[in-house]
Amino acid sequence: MSLRYVGFNLPDAWTALQNLAAASFSSVSLIDNIYIFIFIFCMISIMYSTLDSLISSISYTTYYDIILKGNISEKAQLSKSRMWTIAYTFIFFILYVVVRKFVSGIDNILYTFYAFQLALFPSIILIFISKKLNRLSAYVSIIGGVVLCLIPLIINNEIINPYSSAAIFSVIGSTILYLLLTSIEKYKVENE
Repeated sequence: MSLRYVGFNLPDAWTALQNLAAASFSSVSLIDNIYIFIFIFCMISIMYSTLDSLISSISYTTYYDIILKGNISEKAQLSKSRMWTIAYTFIFFILYVVVRKFVSGIDNILYTFYAFQLALFPSIILIFISKKLNRLSAYVSIIGGVVLCLIPLIINNEIINPYSSAAIFSVIGSTILYLLLTSIEKYKVENE
């Protein structure tokens, strides 16, 4: 996938996978079919593993670091974290449908979703630096980073690469939103 962006004229991932699957049906050698089946199985396993890791890391981070309040039992924590994982899966499915309207190629969709995940980064780093959690700032900055990530994809002009700039919009937007909301909250506390 990445070779296409550095000048190699390669088909997208789905075309390559379809060509590989078509080759397996036209091949006469049993050993070739077994190798192709194993390769396709491994590719699909890697894709699902990556998807699972992304959803798990995002839901774990937001639930345990931002949402979890008070002392609750481990069973209740597990139940609530599972519900959050289901909610995130549903939200990301909707995001996939929206992104698919503006983005072509499965590799570009993967780059976009990696940019979505980068919206978490500024909040996590700034919380560690300040050593104080501002839940509203974290929520808004993460959601804002994801929304701002969509702007270059929707505009999609020839001046900037929308897939590279999506990550930049996500990180910068999330950072600005977190710092802005934290400073507003700090100003309110100082003036009360």
